[in-house]
Amino acid sequence: MLSDLTDAIFPHDPQAKVLETGFPGLLLAVVSSDPVSIASLLARRYPIRGVFTLRPLVEWELARDARSAVRRLVERVAERIGKCRKVRVKVRGGPGLPEEVEREVRLRLKGERDCELSVEILGPLVGVSVVIRPAWAQG
Repeated sequence: MLSDLTDAIFPHDPQAKVLETGFPGLLLAVVSSDPVSIASLLARRYPIRGVFTLRPLVEWELARDARSAVRRLVERVAERIGKCRKVRVKVRGGPGLPEEVEREVRLRLKGERDCELSVEILGPLVGVSVVIRPAWAQG
């Protein structure tokens, strides 16, 4: 999956790097251009075996305190992107967020637009992504 994803991204962003995260089935692509554009292009044109969703991070930071980082990022995303119908919080490699923080996230980001946002916490990496489901993975 790593080499397939790298091969698909390379013609559109030769500086891109695809990294293993240490979490099963989860890769991190670091791109030099707009991550949402790259993910949308991949979802339309490149059926990659094993890829079921693409989650380009629209805002992210490395943080020791995930709770504070989530609050900062959610504010920036709410202003920049707006609210979406679906909002998820995924925590891997660290303690979960308190329920009140998850409630704040949903209150701030949940709306009527037909899109899905995901707050991702992967150890020290905290980000908010737009979830893109490729047509080939929707079976």
